[in-house]
Amino acid sequence: MRVCGVPYEVVIVDDSSPDGTADYAEGLSRIYPVRVVRRPGKLGLSSAVLDGVRASRGSVVAVMDADLQHPPEVLPAMLKKLMDYGCDVVIASHYVEGGSVGSWSFHRRLVSWGAILVAKVLLPKVRGLRTLSQSTAWY
Repeated sequence: MRVCGVPYEVVIVDDSSPDGTADYAEGLSRIYPVRVVRRPGKLGLSSAVLDGVRASRGSVVAVMDADLQHPPEVLPAMLKKLMDYGCDVVIASHYVEGGSVGSWSFHRRLVSWGAILVAKVLLPKVRGLRTLSQSTAWY
């Protein structure tokens, strides 16, 4: 199956959620290119991302939460940036021109700002991230 002319798959990583997510996703796999990775219990977001990447078959991977805080509509533009600029990583950010934190509470903004500060302190290479152009919201 293709979207915007690009073949894709969706990998759902489920940590034994009681809401039936894995069963529902497996039902979708009869119609769409969906695969489910079932994991026993809550093993954490980082390991879920790694397990999902390992299970994927594509050469490009997008990591998204199921709550749609990361809007899937931005994926075509991100893929275009990846291909046009030959980047290794493309990140959608709330903090560049065109990005927005919307109606985040003060507490949510403070936590986000703190996480960025920690990343810049602990990961020196993060300090060098830059926008590709002033008119884009992508790194």
